[in-house]
Amino acid sequence: MITDDKAVDDTHRMDLLLARQLRYGIWLASSVTALGMIVALFGRWIAPHGHTITLGTSIVGKGIALIILLPILRVVLMLIVFLRERNYLFGMISCIVLMTIGVSVMAGLYGPTIH
Repeated sequence: MITDDKAVDDTHRMDLLLARQLRYGIWLASSVTALGMIVALFGRWIAPHGHTITLGTSIVGKGIALIILLPILRVVLMLIVFLRERNYLFGMISCIVLMTIGVSVMAGLYGPTIH
């Protein structure tokens, strides 16, 4: 089986890019979450309406948000790679996935709330 070396190199490079994004993103999100847990041991502050919120809890929430954003970033990176490779079918599929995520986020943020 004869393969094009440039295509193999591009595929390998894309795999490395996505693997690095996942690896470093998880390390960053885990570090932020751990920092929030450490801060939660030492500090509290009072929010409006008398609710006690810890600064650590806020930081942990940001770490969890980073973990949630990692797959979205992966789809964005894949979209860029597919468009650079002129693979429009998979680029269109990536766009549909991003639009679905966007609609879901908007529905969650601005949709009717159930009490």
